[in-house]
Amino acid sequence: MPTRCSWAWLVWGCALLFCGGALLAGCREAAPTGAPGAPSPAEPALAPRFAPVPLGSAGWQGMTFGAAWGDYDGDGRVDLYTPCHWFGQGVRLLCNLGDGTFENRARREFSSIPADLDGDRHGPSFWDFDNDGDQDLAVMVGAQFGTGAEPSKFFVRDGDRYVNRAAALGLDYPKGRSRTLTMFDANGDGRLDALCAALKRGDAPTALFVQDVDGAQPRFVDQTAQSGLPSADCDFAQVTWLPDRGLMLFLDGSPTSLCALGPWPWRDVREEVGVPRNLRVKDAAWADFDGDGALDLFCACSGYGSDVVRLDDNTVRFTLNAMDRDLGVAVAAAGSITVALAGKLWRQEGGRPDPLDRGDVAIGALSHHPEALVFELDPQRPSNYVLQPTTPVLGVQVGLRPDDARVQVTVAAPRARLEGAVRGAAGLREWRPRGFTAQDPTRPDALLLWRDGRLERHLKAAGLDPHTDAQAVVAGDFDNDMDVDLFVVSSRPVSNPPDLFYENLGGARFRVHADGGGAGGTTRGRGDTVTTADFDDDGFLDLYVTNGEGDETLAKDGVDELFRGLPNGNHWLKIDLVGRQSNRDGIGARVWVEAGGVRQLRLADGGIHCFAQNHKRLHFGLGANGRVDRVTVDWPSGVQQTVDGCDADQTLTIEEPEG
Repeated sequence: MPTRCSWAWLVWGCALLFCGGALLAGCREAAPTGAPGAPSPAEPALAPRFAPVPLGSAGWQGMTFGAAWGDYDGDGRVDLYTPCHWFGQGVRLLCNLGDGTFENRARREFSSIPADLDGDRHGPSFWDFDNDGDQDLAVMVGAQFGTGAEPSKFFVRDGDRYVNRAAALGLDYPKGRSRTLTMFDANGDGRLDALCAALKRGDAPTALFVQDVDGAQPRFVDQTAQSGLPSADCDFAQVTWLPDRGLMLFLDGSPTSLCALGPWPWRDVREEVGVPRNLRVKDAAWADFDGDGALDLFCACSGYGSDVVRLDDNTVRFTLNAMDRDLGVAVAAAGSITVALAGKLWRQEGGRPDPLDRGDVAIGALSHHPEALVFELDPQRPSNYVLQPTTPVLGVQVGLRPDDARVQVTVAAPRARLEGAVRGAAGLREWRPRGFTAQDPTRPDALLLWRDGRLERHLKAAGLDPHTDAQAVVAGDFDNDMDVDLFVVSSRPVSNPPDLFYENLGGARFRVHADGGGAGGTTRGRGDTVTTADFDDDGFLDLYVTNGEGDETLAKDGVDELFRGLPNGNHWLKIDLVGRQSNRDGIGARVWVEAGGVRQLRLADGGIHCFAQNHKRLHFGLGANGRVDRVTVDWPSGVQQTVDGCDADQTLTIEEPEG
């Protein structure tokens, strides 16, 4: 019969397997002096820029894989959609009630198609693809891990509800391992086309679908081959603009691509303009950080590897990402030893991963299987667990090393992701990784500034540390002081470090707020995405952060967070574009705002980044200037439009002149 301790650890193990990130609640430690973004002891505390907003019943805990802001019901208030990846009936369409609160109306808006509230979902985005004045909604689906066929979704706003018309429009792409949709005018005809970023698959690559309205109903036609679009693993694509080169398309694939939009086939100019080949981009933000009238690029380049962290005096938590090599953890534990495991194994190349089963776990030299994935090693019978020099061809081996009696967990598989923990009831003396280095620095981030026709590295000169565990990033003038700041979501394989606010002090020189400027965030789950919108319409950008990245083990405890940008007396201007000759969303337009001798640039790019979409409304901080001297819009159609003189602190709607 199990002892009281055994039952306690069975409960603990279940918490690990089914509530995942709850065990990580104590993992996030204050940044030590000298850590990236940590202030020196003599530096005074920085004033907060953000404050948390309770979401109440509208909040979420679990997997996310993205978020998108858009005014779905046309009431003038920006709303929020989150797909809640793989969680049954978890979709949330949060209606902004205008009083600082939200109500989940997903079941009401999708009531006629309940199946659309379930399944594989990520990378949502709002678009007015048909120029009818309301926001349609794209949601991407991964085609059963790329091993089968499963259609993506494109919801058209039909009166007071959403109807999935992906198949009729030609946007279902059932074999595509689709990640994020980017809409822009790919051929200059004034209509939005669709680029579906997808993980690499021979018969369904990243694809371009061009809108054709010759028939009775609009339809999107696959024009990937004609466009010259590069074929690579791709999570997202962004529209950007470079002086003397015009509109460009940035793709995060390996390697990254930067295509000059124009006559087909498009040409990749990455090497010509200085985008490094070795970037491994998780997320990216294009903005004019130094105020010279050209867009610059910040790349968040965190890479998930393997990691091991001590949770407390008795427990070690680890993640092993095995890619064609054996990885393990050795732990010197005292007293009774409990092991808890979870994860996935890829049993064939290109196949779908299977959840770890007790039959995949071999204990000791006899390779017997545990009764469950949470089990104890009896300290009174150590000979039962001594390991042999060999390891299993496929699976997980657990036992005592013959040289020093440490508990060793090893995963050997062509591809595997193993989550787990080892607890010694009488404490831990030591733990060591095998085949990797604990707390390995992640890939360095990159800040590239436009200089004399090329993008040049500027990260260290900007006062930024290259290793921030950056998972997601957004740019915006969060303090309305007329320069563009950055907010970075950090994430590690088994922990959730504080998010960072990079305050632009002018000229692309940044000051780091290690606590995220008040939005450092939760220790629970693992950072996923961040998006911006002014949800309370006070002229200061707000943040929505999701923490449900990864598989169910770590993501189930990931809570979403809303942070309000704190007003500071600075003025602002927000601009909505309405295209007439160009697409109605104005995607591809450049907007210049002049006030107080400063000329600022924003590009209407749709707000797209990895799995996520910021609100498309353009935002400008104006500092102490209560009036704008001039607004200039360079429309994709080639029309240039000027608005002379307007008051600050308003949302200005600019309509393109008819042709």
